[in-house]
Parts: sequence; structure tokens; C-alpha cells
Amino acid sequence: RDDSILSLFEFSNANCAVASASIGQVYKARIRRGPALEAAIGKEDALEWGGKTVAIKVQRPDAAAAASLDMYLIRRTAMWLGKFRGGDLAAIADTFGEQLF
Repeated sequence: RDDSILSLFEFSNANCAVASASIGQVYKARIRRGPALEAAIGKEDALEWGGKTVAIKVQRPDAAAAASLDMYLIRRTAMWLGKFRGGDLAAIADTFGEQLF
């Protein structure tokens, strides 16, 4: 596993998430100053950003597959409901899916 990105941060809160975010978790960290940061974003930006506290959202590894299954089920349900309620609920589900992906 390549941890080169993670090595740019000093994590707070014993590496425990501080919040949950839709399809991931949020961690509190401080951006490490030094050559690795300069190589990643350039010297000028490293001077500005180094040492700042940030929130890092990490997507759950299975999020895309779970969202795909959810959209499939939403569309199937919309098609079924459309038979009873009228309207093009499947089109609404499709629009939502296009926004999501």
C-alpha cells in the first residue's frame, strides 16, 4: 500500500475518525512541513499550507459498489411505484443517478 499521501499529515485524535460523512469518514490532521510537502505541491504553496489543521475525508473502499447497488434498487422501486402513482419516477431516479456518478 502506498502511504506517500498519508505521510504528508500528522493525524490527531489517535487516528480515530472525528465524524462520519456520507460515504466515508472524516479525520483531523495537520499538514507536515518539509521536503515531501514541497515536492507534492511546490515550495510556495508548502510555505502557505504547511502546519495548517485540516479535515480529511476518506472514502470507504466499497462505497462505489454500494452506491451502484442502491441506485439499482431505487430505480427498480421507482419503476414499480410509477405503475401505481403515475409519472415518470424512473426518470427522476435516473437523473439522481447521473448526479451521483
